[in-house]
Amino acid sequence: MAIYRYSPIGVETLLRRADLTLAALPIVVTLFSGMALFWNRTSASITSYLPLALAGPFLIWSSFRQRPKIRSLLESTEIELTASELIARNAQTTVTIRPDEVRELRLTKDGLQIHGRKAGQTIILKNELEDFTEVARAVETWAPASAKRTTGRATSQWWLLSLVVINLALLSVAFGSHQPLVAVPCCLIEALVLTGALIWIWRYRKTVPPKLLWSSLVAILPILSLLWRAYLMVYEPDELS
Repeated sequence: MAIYRYSPIGVETLLRRADLTLAALPIVVTLFSGMALFWNRTSASITSYLPLALAGPFLIWSSFRQRPKIRSLLESTEIELTASELIARNAQTTVTIRPDEVRELRLTKDGLQIHGRKAGQTIILKNELEDFTEVARAVETWAPASAKRTTGRATSQWWLLSLVVINLALLSVAFGSHQPLVAVPCCLIEALVLTGALIWIWRYRKTVPPKLLWSSLVAILPILSLLWRAYLMVYEPDELS
């Protein structure tokens, strides 16, 4: 049996990455909605943009309030490898995978992902683990030959970049275009994207800090704002002129 933990330097590195991940999109949305309100002060614009402008700072504040909680989770994280199971545990949750449950090993630039056959049965070994190379090799040997071996991009950076770019593009068109045939679909798609993200967060709520989980409900404001703008463009376009 071997137990692995994050080093103090590794904890600080992951904390900085979490700050960027949690704050990047709210900052972009806040800046975008603030500029939109400055340049367009109609009543319809205020009802569309104001929820976004209010939601962004709250999400930024809420995410940074979670820093001590995230630090505690990282410092309490343990990866235990035995002949019969791989266990990842912290102060909040425990995930266990047996060799016969391993579906895929995915090696990325920032670590190794072990995916089980059940929903939510995933363990991610970050490069910041002490003796990461040792534990990664041990897991490779421990996992059955039938498990798929794949490689991919760094998970957190690629996810963050994709999320910010896609949402910024959709928001820009949804709130910047005055053509209903263009803006309305973007409003609806962005509302679906945010709704999907909200559903995903609550589906895996056991791995999300409780306060951050509840603060995610602020996303309902931009969702309603997008749906309201789509409604105005279809049924009351004069209100937006």
